[in-house]
Amino acid sequence: MKFVRGDAHAMQFPSNNFDVVYSRMLFEYLKEKERGVAEMVRVCRPGGTVLIQDLDGQLLWNYPDDPEMQHAVERVVAGLAKTGFDPFIGRKLFSAGT
Repeated sequence: MKFVRGDAHAMQFPSNNFDVVYSRMLFEYLKEKERGVAEMVRVCRPGGTVLIQDLDGQLLWNYPDDPEMQHAVERVVAGLAKTGFDPFIGRKLFSAGT
């Protein structure tokens, strides 16, 4: 197995190179999410599989309810939103593909 570090928006692989292209917990952080998906599709062979697994709001709610914790989570998420972070990207990616 070989690991390569790179840019999800501009992968260093040739087009149609992989049977499976998989991403887990990446898209919540990408500013240009559509560009990342397009790159995954580009490097995947025709008939291959592009699989994206990501957040769907899991970090936003805690049980039992704790108003102090909820306020802290909301402040952190608001700060991260300025970078393009989206804790609901999971449901958005799913609906974009249907």
